[in-house]
Amino acid sequence: MAESSLLLFTNTSTIARLDIRTMEISARYQHPLEYGVISAICPTPNWCIVGTTTGTLSIWDLRFGLIVKSWNVHGRITALQLHPARGKGLWLLVSTLRADNETPLVSVYDIESSKLVEVYEVRATKPLSSSPTPVVEHDVIKTKAELIAGLAAKEETQTTIDTSAEPIPSVLAMMVGQAFASLATAPAEAGLLNGPDRTAQPGWLVTAGDDRVVRYWDLVKVPESFIVCGSQKERDVAFKQTTTEPVQFYTIPNIHRQAPAAGPDRHAGVAQQRQPLRPHYDAIAALGAVETPFSSCVISGDRSGIVKVWRMEGQAKGQI
Repeated sequence: MAESSLLLFTNTSTIARLDIRTMEISARYQHPLEYGVISAICPTPNWCIVGTTTGTLSIWDLRFGLIVKSWNVHGRITALQLHPARGKGLWLLVSTLRADNETPLVSVYDIESSKLVEVYEVRATKPLSSSPTPVVEHDVIKTKAELIAGLAAKEETQTTIDTSAEPIPSVLAMMVGQAFASLATAPAEAGLLNGPDRTAQPGWLVTAGDDRVVRYWDLVKVPESFIVCGSQKERDVAFKQTTTEPVQFYTIPNIHRQAPAAGPDRHAGVAQQRQPLRPHYDAIAALGAVETPFSSCVISGDRSGIVKVWRMEGQAKGQI
């Protein structure tokens, strides 16, 4: 995709290339209707990855206008990003609408093998070494007849939805990058990486969604990850990483937190860090980042139209 082009999807199944110099559509690509409505897209210079509401991922070769590969994942896809630290540009971060608490917030797939390689999740307890691998539907795309039969079966078995049940929070927006100028990021070292690719570069992931919590994941030094905004319960967590495959990045309550010292002489910075930043009051639907000569900022916008800017300054995060 040329630098003067912008890739977008114009309706439920059409991908268009817009020439920003002439503001005209230079090419159109028809996505198969049986794969579902397009809900997320991840463009690159020569190809793009498309995600749909039925959980189908497709790789488009923009040079020839052909679908190179398609496979299924679990759930409706909400956002797509290429992994910034590992996989050599071939690992894809996928967030889906979660049906239960066992579904990860974000799953990572190798687009060559369609294999699940990493998961990001929020847990109440540390996972056991013998815990089963998260169930993920992938591999083969069904034919049109099989897709129609599956939809008909779902309609026949559809049950009444319990509206009183608390919804499962999902990631609606995420963004990735290499390093924030205002955050100290050490180079990748062999001892820091437990994943299959030990040649990773510094990288970060920011996620947000229905639970109104903005999480910053340090993909190299996992314990240095933190909660940008959220309730006090959500902020007081520890970020961990497992050594099993697929590699799991997760958060659990920080039971080893030391309480601030009592009395007037306690460190003001530590006390300030423990104060909850003012969260959003609706689901966060968009994220952005900006670098200034003075600081790095994360921008979050919710469905009610509120936009907040969060300053990223080492361990002292704050709202502007």
